[in-house]
Amino acid sequence: MNTDDFIACLAQTQAPATKWSWTFAASAAIGLGAASALFLLSAGSRPDLATAWAPTLLKVSFGLIAALALAPFVWRATRPNVRLRETLAPAALFLAAAAAISAIGLLTAPSELRWVIWTGGGAPDCLIRIPLISLPIAAALFVAARRFAPTRLSFAGAALGAMAGGLAAIPYSLFCPIDSAPYVATWYSVSIAICALVGLLSSRALRW
Repeated sequence: MNTDDFIACLAQTQAPATKWSWTFAASAAIGLGAASALFLLSAGSRPDLATAWAPTLLKVSFGLIAALALAPFVWRATRPNVRLRETLAPAALFLAAAAAISAIGLLTAPSELRWVIWTGGGAPDCLIRIPLISLPIAAALFVAARRFAPTRLSFAGAALGAMAGGLAAIPYSLFCPIDSAPYVATWYSVSIAICALVGLLSSRALRW
């Protein structure tokens, strides 16, 4: 059996869904725990966290929903299977909802406040911090993904990077002092996209 035949055989063999779920859940939890500890010990949380728990919870939910929306794509991309299109619907719906939230929030805000509401009054800090926080999470997910022999490495790397970005938004939410819905919907999404790009560029690490 040559290499092409071996890959074709693997593409028809599905890894048990339960094993995949437990492996990735454990890896995500380990990576998220390590990243959260490192970030919060170094940067701390927002000083008004006790009184700002409601918007903080919404931002935590944004990151969690992003990761869950990406789960079907990650599930397929990290296996020896090339059919990915049908798994993109949840992620596309999430992006559409984020764009709608941002647009509605800006359109209903006073025109003189739109820039501040959208950017927080400066360069969005999350564009740097979320990708940095995502690195330990992505590393844990990459190690787990290698066990399932992905064959489309670029897609797998981008999917894992994006999921790590969504999870990284969770501890970052405890630090982020900006609660504006357009800010979160826009720049958290862009940060997750940056994480996907990093995962894409690192996809060779998935070779087996």
